[in-house]
Amino acid sequence: MTRQNKGTPKIYGSITAGARGTAGIFAGYGGSSDDVIFDLSLGRDQSNGFSAMNPIQKKYANADKDGHQNEYASLKLEKKISSDTQIGTRLNYSTLNVDYDSGNSWDLNSDVHKFKKTNQSVSAFVRQVITSSWLSNLSLTRAEYKYQDTLNGTPWPIRGYTNSKLQGVLNGLFWSNTYQINPDTKAVFGVDLIDEKFEGSGSLAAYSLSRNGRGYFAGVTHQIDQWTFEGNLRHDNYRMREENKVAHADYDSTTGLFGLGYKLSPHWKLTGTLSTGFSPPTADAVSSNPNIKPEHHRSHEVGLTYQVQDMLLRTVYFQSKARDAVIYNNNYAYVNGNIDNSGIELTARAKAGDFSIKASLTVQEPRDASQNLAQARRAKNYGSLDVSRMLSGTEFGS
Repeated sequence: MTRQNKGTPKIYGSITAGARGTAGIFAGYGGSSDDVIFDLSLGRDQSNGFSAMNPIQKKYANADKDGHQNEYASLKLEKKISSDTQIGTRLNYSTLNVDYDSGNSWDLNSDVHKFKKTNQSVSAFVRQVITSSWLSNLSLTRAEYKYQDTLNGTPWPIRGYTNSKLQGVLNGLFWSNTYQINPDTKAVFGVDLIDEKFEGSGSLAAYSLSRNGRGYFAGVTHQIDQWTFEGNLRHDNYRMREENKVAHADYDSTTGLFGLGYKLSPHWKLTGTLSTGFSPPTADAVSSNPNIKPEHHRSHEVGLTYQVQDMLLRTVYFQSKARDAVIYNNNYAYVNGNIDNSGIELTARAKAGDFSIKASLTVQEPRDASQNLAQARRAKNYGSLDVSRMLSGTEFGS
């Protein structure tokens, strides 16, 4: 059963069951009381899965099932101080345990490989109405993650150049603003400041690296009759330093987006966007290859949307190019390459009587342009279908 946490505090939750031992349970309690809004939730998902490697192809792989277990919890608390000021905090915790296969020639068929990933974060925020046209949000966040790799219950690897334990800490300050210039024009602007620390241990390639990021952004949306125009700009600056090494990496990039929409009729809308993007390499990539470059992305898309009260249909054609994409190749090395992709996305949402239907389908052609090969470990076709129905306040679906 599922319920939203609005108004009088209520209990809500869901239960999921599926093939290959897939099961999940989720529960929460939330709502509002006077000037306080709160929500507490927790859950667990698991699946028995199947062998991550085919033992016919990889004779040293363990043929047992490789499943996963995911546990998570979150707390949200907001307090209205006045008609113009709201403060709050959010806490999140999750842990993921995954079984996998290695298939190396030195493995035993009985070896059990596992990795565990833990994420936790806490944030505090202030939401302030400065004027009737200006809304400002300021938040402080601290996030931590840990990644541990084990073989038969002990850290793995214990030698070579692959770390068995990775961990990181992020401290961030985020300021975002929305300003309504007039009824047809809205502006957004803000600043992101982050300080991060990363460590890898358990091998000859152990490292300790810090990264400082500064991001500045602004954008505007304007509407003229049936036309909607959107423009955004962002500048990012990253400084990465590795302890006990002279090597360092500094990255600067300015990216943007231009969007255009035209309402053909009350139900049909045509959209298009041109955008660029930037992604700095991970700490592990910089530690392994000090000459690694950041990724630069360029994409454009054209979409058509049909919407009525109980139905939404959307189709999008997209093309994207990633230059200097960071790739982990078969030689266990981080290198830069070029990735091209194009395809079509279809999404649909509808209500038919008491039933709700959601569906999506993506058909794409991701290619490693540097080698003129299909991109490894990336699906060409994928989709989903969700059908549900409410019965006496309880939602059943699959």
